[in-house]
Amino acid sequence: MKSISGGPNTGLDPFILWYICILMTCIDTLFIFMLIAALRKPERLGFVLEYLKNHLCPAALH
Repeated sequence: MKSISGGPNTGLDPFILWYICILMTCIDTLFIFMLIAALRKPERLGFVLEYLKNHLCPAALH
C-alpha cells in the first residue's frame, strides 16, 4: 500500500468520507480513539487503515 505523502490534503478526501460512513454504521470505541490519534498525528493514518482492513472488514463479511 502506497503511503500518503506530499501536501496535507493529498488523497485524504475519499478516506474522510469512508471514515464518516463507517462511523455512521459501526461505531467502535477503539476505532474512534485511533481516528482521533490519526487526525492528531497523520503518520499514524497507515496504522488506522490496517486496523480497518483487519478489524472492520472481516466483521462486515459475517
